[in-house]
Parts: sequence; structure tokens; C-alpha cells
Amino acid sequence: MLNNASATLPGAVRRWTVIGDIGAKHSYHVGDEAMFEANIHLLRSMAPQAQLLAVSRDPEFTAATYGVKAVHGLGFESCESEAACEELLARWTRNHWTSRLPSAFDALTNEADGLVISGGGNLNSTWPEYIYERLALCRKAVSIGAPVILLGQTIGPELNARQRAMVSEILRVAAWVGAREMASYELALELGASPQRLSFQIDDASGLEKHATAELRWPLPFAADERWIGVTFHPLCDPTGSDPLLDQLARQLELVAAQTGCRLVFIPHARANVAAGGLWSDEEMGHALAARIHATHLHVLPVLPAMQVAQLTARASLVVSSRYHPLVFALAAGVPCFGVWSDEYTRIKLQGALHHYGCAGDCCGVPEVVQGQLASNVLALWAHASEMRARLSECGDVIVADEQLRRDALARWMLGNQTVNPPRPARFDQISAAMHARTASGPETYASARNADSQMAWETRSMTVMGQTTLEIDDEGSVQANHSAYAMKMDESAQAMHEIEAERCASSLMEVNAQLRSSLEESIRYARSLEGEILKMRDLGAEPEDSRKLTKAVAQMREEILELNHALQAAYDQMAQGDREEVGRLRGQIGHLTATVDALHASSSWRITKPLRTLYSLLTGR
Repeated sequence: MLNNASATLPGAVRRWTVIGDIGAKHSYHVGDEAMFEANIHLLRSMAPQAQLLAVSRDPEFTAATYGVKAVHGLGFESCESEAACEELLARWTRNHWTSRLPSAFDALTNEADGLVISGGGNLNSTWPEYIYERLALCRKAVSIGAPVILLGQTIGPELNARQRAMVSEILRVAAWVGAREMASYELALELGASPQRLSFQIDDASGLEKHATAELRWPLPFAADERWIGVTFHPLCDPTGSDPLLDQLARQLELVAAQTGCRLVFIPHARANVAAGGLWSDEEMGHALAARIHATHLHVLPVLPAMQVAQLTARASLVVSSRYHPLVFALAAGVPCFGVWSDEYTRIKLQGALHHYGCAGDCCGVPEVVQGQLASNVLALWAHASEMRARLSECGDVIVADEQLRRDALARWMLGNQTVNPPRPARFDQISAAMHARTASGPETYASARNADSQMAWETRSMTVMGQTTLEIDDEGSVQANHSAYAMKMDESAQAMHEIEAERCASSLMEVNAQLRSSLEESIRYARSLEGEILKMRDLGAEPEDSRKLTKAVAQMREEILELNHALQAAYDQMAQGDREEVGRLRGQIGHLTATVDALHASSSWRITKPLRTLYSLLTGR
């Protein structure tokens, strides 16, 4: 375990070694390159005289792209097992003076040097080689008294015991730790990061397009002022196969395009990283969806440089993505967006980006996509897009101010002229409270997430028990949706609710029925065994008293069997009657639902939200 040597003031650092998940032109990843590019801009603005050395998978590509000297990494990506990684870590840690050092250590020679670990989600069990590499660099930096800085990190959530120990070691020696989600911030504290050196920040690449030195060359075959939706999906399934998810996504994107009148543009963010086990690229996913969309055209772009992607995304009318940085770029530009997560790691990242802008509810999981809820959620978001843009702009102003305070504090620390604690942004307490409220309430719906985060003066969607969006109320209470379309959705939701509740009722009664039948059969077997025992005892000349006891037991058992038979018949009757009663009850709810819809469309008063809340309570049983 290292000490906290790097937590001291850095002095006049003359060289910074910067590592990110970068390089490899043929496995280009927009998000990773965007964060690295943003941090190069940051370091050059704070320490223009300092030399920068990039650690890259493809030094030639990185040097040409960013105008910095670049070297190869430490070789952990070539290790075939964690045991091999451990062996290599030990080798780089020993660093005997006679050893031949890797070029990544060239700019880490004394306390006038420093190490920057650029933003990303690589401190995770999915990529153990990155944890080892960053730890090896940290150990080298600390051994010479050089400061260590982490910027814009997602930490975990998946880490085994050994990986937790390694990440803990990195966090404990770092002089500055930037966490981009509240979950990562709290995990960093749990792993031993000092609260005085822990910074809660927006993603490194937020606002990257502001650093552009050239105008965007428009890459699409329609006018730049037309409305369009940016779509990005990483390979959620085999895009060359026939997975039903592809059809679901295509069908719902087609519906969104038809309802909004927007064009669809697929913006891929990553080429296939074959070396890391990647089989397909985002582009392949885009072409698979385009082949399934018939009523409109899905324009599939190639993977563009990060800066161009950020510039292009800023011009979209709406963004739908399963990747993280499309949301980061969109939010920074005030573009409404909707995320789709595929696991806990991607959920934390997507909601983390949305949390900063008070809209963590604007996302769902792949299971909801399979259930057909993507289109309804995106259309509901589109229904109040103008209000959302205003909200994002308002949040963006606060975030820009907070970000400037963070950068100023980091610059003062980097210049080495004073001890600085990272400032806490104004939104910190609100995001923390929203996240913990969601955790305490258990599984969230789209509406509960929106309510937890948003301070806007409008009520959120009315939800069915399935979590499907049905209505949207803006700040004046008016319904921003087509009456007939939403009435049809109400009917479909009510019918779905009826079927589900009826199935639940029948399932519950059938379970009781099965339990009763099992008990009945067991009782009959036991009674027969008792009768057999009586006959045996009589044959053996047992005492009359023993026979009477057994006879009494058999009689009691026969009474229990009779009661079980009655209960079984009652269960059958209840199933039939219960179905009728359940249908009647649900029809009543449907009637109430219809009345509420009529009331909503008949009024634009803010008081209209009262029956909406009543309806929500009725449907959810709350």
C-alpha cells in the first residue's frame, strides 16, 4: 500500500503524463477521445508551459491528433490473465535501477513531474488491465514524489476484492479525485478517498464543442435547419442476426419519427475494438436498424472525430442513446435526450449524466424497450421539448458557473501556490437527495425518477401500473398531446392492466388450489397409513386402548380431509367468481380512467392535476 505522498502541493510541475483509454485509429471510441481532448485543453489553459506526454495504444495516431508527444502503455492489455497482470505490476513496481523502464515512465522522474488519469469508466472489473496500468503509474509517481490527479471518473460499480484494494490504493494517494456521478463519489469515499480531495464534477467532455477551431462541415443530405433526432446504440445484440430487439428498436424509432416529423440520424460512437473482444461496431448496429425501418430513412454516419460528433449532436432536436457521451454532448448544448441502459454500469453512467441537469428520469432499461415503452417515453419527452430546453439552459448556466469554480480551484492547486479543497457544486445536495430518495423507494418508474430530480413547475407523466407514459402536463396544466392518440393509449393501458390483474388473481387462486390439493393428497396418504397400522395392530393382538387412539386419529384425519375438499371446491368457485368480480372492478377503473381523460382535455387549469394524482394513486394502490 502506498502512502499519501502525492497529496502535497505539486510545486511548479513541468511535465504531465496523461493517460486515457485512447489511440487505436481502427478501434476509435468517441467518448474516450473526447474526454482526453478536453483534458488536454484544460491542462494547456492551466499550465501552458508544461510539457505533456500521452500514454496511448497508438502513439503515432495520438501525437498527430492532439499535437503531443505520445508513448505506448505498460503492456497490461497483452496479459492473458490477472495472474499475469499481477506479475507485470510487481515488475514495474520494483523498478530496480538496472531495469529497463517503459517509455510511459519517461516523464515521471522527479517531483517536478505529475500524472493525470483522464476521465472514463475504466476503474471497473470489466477492464482489469486498466486498473493495473493506472496503479503501476500511480506507484511510479508516488515513488518520486510526483502528484497524481484523477479527472471525471466513473468508479465501479463492479469490483472484486482485489480490484477494490487496487482502486482504493489509487484513490488514497491521489491529490485530486474527480467523480462524475454521485454513486462514484460515494464509492470513492467508501474506498478511502479523502473528502478534502474529492471533487464532484460534470463529465470532462461536457461542452467540448466550445473548443472547436473550425465550423462543422455538415455531413447530412438535408438542410441543417431541419428537425432531426440523433440516435446512438452500441451493439445491444448481434446486429448481423435476427434478435427481436432489433425489430423492437426499429419499430419504435419509426413511430417516433412519424409522430414528431423528425428525420432520424444514427451517430456511431465506437468502432469494433477487436483486441478487447469487441465483435461489432456501432455502425453495424445502425445499418441493422436502417434495414428494418421502412416508413422513413435512418441516415447512418461513419464514426467521426470526437469534436465533430460533439458539434453535430449540439444541433439535434432530440437525442436517443444507449451510450453515455451522446447524452453528455446533448445536455451541454441544451438538447433534450433519452437514455437506454443495458446493465447497472450503464444505468449509473446514463442517470449520472442526466442527474446533473435534474432529469434522471429521462431513461429506461432494455427490458422496457422490449415491452414497447421506448416510443411512448420519447414522445412524451418530445411533447414538452421547448420547456425542457429552457430547463436545460437554466441548469447549464449553473453548471458552467460551478465548473469554472472547479477549474479555478484545480488551477490554483496545479500552480502549487496554495492548498485548495475542491469546491462543492450548488447541485450536489439536490442530486444526493434525489439519488437516495430513489434508492429508499425501491425500483423506480419514469415518473418517480422525474419527481425526485426535477424542480420544474410542471407535473410529470401519469403512469399505468406497468410504468407506461400516458399523459404530459406542462407548466400551465394543458395537455400537450393528441386526444385520440392518447385516448387509445389509455384504452390499451387499461386493457393491459385488466389482463395483468386478472392473470395475477387467477395465478394466486391457482396457487392456493395447488397447495390445498397437495395437502389433501398428503392427508389421504396419511389416513390410509393409519388405517393400515390399525389393521396390523389388530392382527398382532394390540391393546384395545391403542386401537381406539388410532381409530380416533383416523376419524380426525377424515374430518380434515372433508374440510380440505370443501376448501378446494370453494377455491374453484372463487376462481370463477373472482374473475367476474375482477373484470367488474377493472371495468369500473377503466370508466374512471376515461372520465379523468375527458376532464383533462376539458380543462387547462393547474387544478387538473388533482384527478391525475387521484388516478395515479388508484392505479398503483398508493
